Amino acid sequence: MKFFYFELLRHRRSKFQLLLVGALCVIFACSIFIHWSQQNILEESQHYWKEKNDELWLGQPDRHPHRVSHYGYVAIRPLSALSFIDSGVEPYAGNYLFLEAHKQNSSSIQSSPISPLTLRLGFPSVSNLFLLIWPLLIIFLGYGSFSHDWDTGRLMWAASMGGRLKDLFFSKFAVFMLYTIILLLVTFFISASLLWINKGFNSGLLLDLFLMMLTFGLYSAIWISIILLISYYSQSGLQSLGRLLIVWVSLLIVLPKLSIELTKWKYQTPKRAVFDSVIDKEVHSIGDAHNPDDPYFSKFKQQTLDHHKVKKVEDLPINWNGVVMAEGERITSEIFQKHYQNLSKNFDSQDEFYSRFGFITPYISFRKLILTFSCTDRKTAEEFESISENFRYDLISKLNSLHSHEINHNDDRGQKLSSAFWKEIPLLAYSIQRKAVELATLLPILLWLIFIVLVMYFFNKKKIV
Repeated sequence: MKFFYFELLRHRRSKFQLLLVGALCVIFACSIFIHWSQQNILEESQHYWKEKNDELWLGQPDRHPHRVSHYGYVAIRPLSALSFIDSGVEPYAGNYLFLEAHKQNSSSIQSSPISPLTLRLGFPSVSNLFLLIWPLLIIFLGYGSFSHDWDTGRLMWAASMGGRLKDLFFSKFAVFMLYTIILLLVTFFISASLLWINKGFNSGLLLDLFLMMLTFGLYSAIWISIILLISYYSQSGLQSLGRLLIVWVSLLIVLPKLSIELTKWKYQTPKRAVFDSVIDKEVHSIGDAHNPDDPYFSKFKQQTLDHHKVKKVEDLPINWNGVVMAEGERITSEIFQKHYQNLSKNFDSQDEFYSRFGFITPYISFRKLILTFSCTDRKTAEEFESISENFRYDLISKLNSLHSHEINHNDDRGQKLSSAFWKEIPLLAYSIQRKAVELATLLPILLWLIFIVLVMYFFNKKKIV
């Protein structure tokens, strides 16, 4: 305990460390407020357009159901309540999805992307500050922890006073963890207060926020262990600083960027235009509902007539045009789902391959864990698109059913249905649910935690001289 007090006294005397931690608290607070304000603006905009969209849908006049299917409905992806900590994929994924007949649109209206690897123009998020900047600042604060003591002979003095290497290590480790805990407490209480203002008391969000702070704390402990280990084996402060800067650049810049490029090279994904083109080509290879001489739909027409035991479509008890629309929608949806599932499996393979690099750099696994807790990961965004597509298909199917059963085949286009039909259709209700943490993310983290234990064990057994 006396060595911890001595180490803390050394930091207090210099003033620089205390001023830096104080300045960081201000920077972290500013980051939280800036990103929280941006999130509020987007949420207010989404709330307005959600109400406007529902109002426009319910306010439709009497119309033909097929026209309603092309009038469409806009699905709005709500922002995660904790996205102001880490926006994750939200800057890349769109927030609005237009749902209409015969077509699966992509999300639109994207915000400006913030790279997870390098800081671009704009104020960095709390996650970027913790995962990228804070390790660098700990390096500048702690690179001389042991190397400077070697230079000044302080280690030999500590040994003559009966000090053990483990006492020195744990005292230095505890001081840097104290700085980390101060930043974490500031972040937690400010974030919790803002969440309470917006969402009221929500135990689930507070638990996720606490888990994020715990993750940042463990991540910082890894870097403190790396810094103290390298500092111990460095003969001078300059040598220690050079080595640590190389490690920082390698683990937080080079390896994450390299891992992304290797993942993209190994598991290539088509562009959206190519993806849509492949689907359109396959749909047209099966049949064209707008071509009366199309082989597939000619056969389908004959099967429908035989089923109802009539000779002409005019004699069918249902509207043939609505039946054709429903069949065309089924074909398009099945083909889309097939290719979308293949694409999703490819993304899963990318995630699994990318996660393996977490054994080399802690940034990857800890960032993925933060994205899971903040509900800004890929699977959350993918879930929204999947639920929206299911809603779209059900919506269009109901409209096609109305077309088939409520509209007479004769003078099809000249007929309309009461607007009461649209008002009876349930609208999309979507809420974000946090996904379970993947084993591929936890295994590298477990390895890095074992690394901390091994470093502690090393200093516990090692003698000063």
